[in-house]
Amino acid sequence: AGTDIVQWLMKNLNTQDQAEALHLGTQMAAHGYFFPISDHVLALKDDGALYRFQNPYFWPSNCWDPENTDYAVYLCKRTMQNKARLELADYEAESLARLQRAFDRKWEFIFMQAEAQARVDRKREKLERKVMESQERAFWDVHRPV
Repeated sequence: AGTDIVQWLMKNLNTQDQAEALHLGTQMAAHGYFFPISDHVLALKDDGALYRFQNPYFWPSNCWDPENTDYAVYLCKRTMQNKARLELADYEAESLARLQRAFDRKWEFIFMQAEAQARVDRKREKLERKVMESQERAFWDVHRPV
């Protein structure tokens, strides 16, 4: 929970300043090291909201700067899944349309990549799939914000 993260930061940074621990935690969330489970606001709240630590593969310290084609594959893959929680937000649908126009000649290749990734994802166990979907979405919340 958010309160646990704030308390952990205060203890391990040897500070009594709760506002400073909250600020540091918010910076860590904004950079993608952990993310809230219930919403897509990359900030730490000092409450009972639950957070998940990001997979190290997605950490910004790995210096992985994603390409627009990666984002196009991600958005395209999300449109292939018939789940309400995975529906594209308005800004994502607009981005997908813009990317489809920009990558008109490559779109078939992008679509094929998305299909291949979706097939691999479907073979995973349900819980693992949900965790990976949330990690991937949090990654794109950091790298392609509203």
